[in-house]
Amino acid sequence: MPQPLRLVLVDDHEMVLEGIKAVLARFRGRVRVLAQAVSADQAEALVATLDPDVVVADVRLRGHSSGLDLCRRLVLAAPQRRVVLLSAYDDEQYLFQAIRAGAAGYLLKSIGGEELVRQLERAAEGETVVDPTMAGRAVGVGGAAAGRRVLAGRASCLSPNEKARCWAIW
Repeated sequence: MPQPLRLVLVDDHEMVLEGIKAVLARFRGRVRVLAQAVSADQAEALVATLDPDVVVADVRLRGHSSGLDLCRRLVLAAPQRRVVLLSAYDDEQYLFQAIRAGAAGYLLKSIGGEELVRQLERAAEGETVVDPTMAGRAVGVGGAAAGRRVLAGRASCLSPNEKARCWAIW
């Protein structure tokens, strides 16, 4: 039987941490919560000491550091570090910032327990996991941005009126 996935949870709301921990307790054979932190500084110290398989952090934390900042620092210190951001914010900009910060995933807090464990297992195996409700929209937004860059590179041969119509489409 494989060893349970070792986790550190990070959220600035103790009630949320306790709720996530209670949900994950139903999957003891698959996951084990090593510790929980209410701040980025506390999380960094715990991660350095415990070396978890995955860090699960909220995007927004009170204080001077966000979950995005924490992710960036953890991955910079240990590029193999797997950080999954778990957020209430269904926002593509947070998703893009998470990916740029080196996150292994971005999931919404509306996720069910079984699916959360499955996604954390995938992240630990090296996959990048994104909440399914956001994945399609994120590709659409990313694709439109890529299209704008392509159009910008080829726009020199268009008249001002043609450029305006093309930008309106994108």
